Amino acid sequence: MKLNEYYFSEYYHQFVTIEADVLTERFKDKIDVQEDDCFALCSGFVNEEGMTAFAVLSIGPSWEFCTKGLNQQDMLGIFTMDEVEDKEARLVEADMDMVEKNDLFLETAEADTDESLFDLRLNPMLDEVRDGWYPDVVPAMMLSWDGMESYAVELQGMREQFVYGTVEESLDDSDTLAEGDTVWMVPASIEEEPSLMIVYAGEEMTEEFMKEMQGLLEALPREEEQPADHALPN
Repeated sequence: MKLNEYYFSEYYHQFVTIEADVLTERFKDKIDVQEDDCFALCSGFVNEEGMTAFAVLSIGPSWEFCTKGLNQQDMLGIFTMDEVEDKEARLVEADMDMVEKNDLFLETAEADTDESLFDLRLNPMLDEVRDGWYPDVVPAMMLSWDGMESYAVELQGMREQFVYGTVEESLDDSDTLAEGDTVWMVPASIEEEPSLMIVYAGEEMTEEFMKEMQGLLEALPREEEQPADHALPN
């Protein structure tokens, strides 16, 4: 499979071997790179710019033999998503050496990331709405008096079943919400496409409103109980 065919949660803080081809040559200042060392054992993370990136633990000549450099404390280097998204990749079951090396790297690479955001990134619930390059920025819909509005929202965390974040920009020139507004969302299916629906705007969702929304969500039919055509009306 191509790397961009995997879901974000499948490689975030997990391990994947990428057929990186000539990209491994950039590590010649760290390790002896032979002509056939075209494979790289990597782990996914989110860099300081909020972009998906892959830390390279080791390299090698094949999918099965890719451990050159694994015993070094530091990573050999970094691939950004735009460099490797079209490369063939395979998920790898971790061993203790891989985990220990990666944990040491992540202590620094994602030191400023809030625990709630960590948990949200690891949650596969949002995989289908995430952008492969910038996984913390997702499209979200809001129903207003003028119809459906669309916004780009930067995720921050989750409380109960509500995902929250801040508005980055409008995707359709709507102006009900402004940049920096905090919004609370729930997963939804809109015109049979996975999405996030904004249900509340404000720094804190009140306990009373949260209970009302939870009651409403619990009253909705489960996915298997829903009719075939359950798109929201225009």
